Amino acid sequence: MQRLAQATSKLARRGFHSTRATKSADYEHREHMYELWNMKNRKFKMGLAVTSLVGLGIGLPLFAAEVQFWKARG
Repeated sequence: MQRLAQATSKLARRGFHSTRATKSADYEHREHMYELWNMKNRKFKMGLAVTSLVGLGIGLPLFAAEVQFWKARG
């Protein structure tokens, strides 16, 4: 009987638990990391990024619709 009481008390104590959150080390960005005006070939890089994102934003839904039409046909 005593064993049963010990087993049930162990079960009753089990519950949600987790480890403490650890503090991360202080992290600093480079001094001039986000100064876009100092970037070399800025117009080319930003133009390429914008063009590719717009192309993906238009092309991906068109491709998905074409695949759905293709599935429905056959």
